Amino acid sequence: MSTEIKRRQFVKKLSTGILGTGIALSAKANPVYTSRLTDPKRKKINFNPDPNVALIKGTDRKTNMYDALKLIEDDIKNSIGNKQVIIKPNFTRVKKEDWLASTHVDNIEAMLEFLKPFYKKRVIIAEGPGLAELIDVAMKMHFAGTPVSFMANVHCAAATQNFLALELPNQCADNPWWPQLVRTIGKKPLYTKGYVNVPVDAPGLGVELNEKEIKKTSS
Repeated sequence: MSTEIKRRQFVKKLSTGILGTGIALSAKANPVYTSRLTDPKRKKINFNPDPNVALIKGTDRKTNMYDALKLIEDDIKNSIGNKQVIIKPNFTRVKKEDWLASTHVDNIEAMLEFLKPFYKKRVIIAEGPGLAELIDVAMKMHFAGTPVSFMANVHCAAATQNFLALELPNQCADNPWWPQLVRTIGKKPLYTKGYVNVPVDAPGLGVELNEKEIKKTSS
């Protein structure tokens, strides 16, 4: 069963106990001004205070989400235009009994399948799951690349509570020229006896390119 209703109607029906498992909102473009208290030159944004609501009732979460989006497909296409699509799910750390507060992966898959036929740009999913930390699963990071990308991984690892190990393959560790491709900005070397020195005393990634060594190695 499917239908298309307005937001106010939807809220009213919810109050009488009618629930659906596939819900999608669309906002047709109506220009309004944003706050100018902090930025008098701030541009207009598109916002519709009375969007359409597509409601689907069924037993399959992924199918429900996909069918709900199809009901308002034209509105979504017009709203996207040439803009970058960013999907912002809620994958934040929650207690097991509160998992209903998180976005189910089936919903994300349905959104991506819906977008695929007509949206050819990269879709950004702006969230990272925190469930590994919740259930005490440590994070081991794969790596194979330059010292610059290595230090980017180091910063990521240092900011992750459940980090355990960062890979440094033989192709890097066994080549004496590899760490020489960069110079550390701080006082400590790149790593010492198997442990990376997090550059807390240096800006940015904590390294800069050693152009002389790069030319020597690439020649």
